[in-house]
Amino acid sequence: MRRTVMRRWGMRVRLSHLAVLAVLTVGCESKSSTTPTPSPTPSPAPPEPAPAPAPAALNTVFLPAPLAPPDPAAPSLVGRYRLEIDAQERVSGFMCESVPTAATHRSYTADVHDLGEHYAVRLYDAAFLADSSQVGYGCGDSRLPQSGRAACHQFLLKGDANALSLTAEAGDEWRGTEIWEALPDKFVLAITGRATGAVRDGRIEAIGAGNIWYGNGLPASTYYGCRVEALRFTFTPK
Repeated sequence: MRRTVMRRWGMRVRLSHLAVLAVLTVGCESKSSTTPTPSPTPSPAPPEPAPAPAPAALNTVFLPAPLAPPDPAAPSLVGRYRLEIDAQERVSGFMCESVPTAATHRSYTADVHDLGEHYAVRLYDAAFLADSSQVGYGCGDSRLPQSGRAACHQFLLKGDANALSLTAEAGDEWRGTEIWEALPDKFVLAITGRATGAVRDGRIEAIGAGNIWYGNGLPASTYYGCRVEALRFTFTPK
């Protein structure tokens, strides 16, 4: 009888030991499963790009159209027009694809004056580089006299209604008949080239080849350029 009681008591002790071990095991597993996984160290943010250098200070002048337009005298081309210049078929150049669309399509008020052997096309209602003896650019051309503050806003037109030629090109260094416009984005746009055309349906239409240059000053730290195979000039009477 005593042996039976001792045997049962030993079994109870062993069962209680097993129960304690089971509780400890479950507790360890539970503790290990709830241990938080350490968060990965965040990558440092990329540095902000450095701002582009500010455009160099330039002499510019806004030229509103004169109150009195040129008096047209048939069959000459004299008069006031709306001129649209489109730089189409841009084929090559330094980062040509980065030139903004607004710089490839420009619109001006244009007065055509008869100077005898040729015409002067003078552009208005925009800001242009102003000529100055203190800087290294200018748009003086003996064939295109200017009054007041000289500016880079005119070019040559020759011929008649049936056949005409247009010239907007550099002469000596920066000086010539180029168009140099100061754009609202503080960049400068230069338009140069030659074109031929005629009067069609009351409008002067000419097309040729040339170049456009777009930069943040003179000299420029940021600039782009394009060779243009279809530089189109359209004069619509106003």
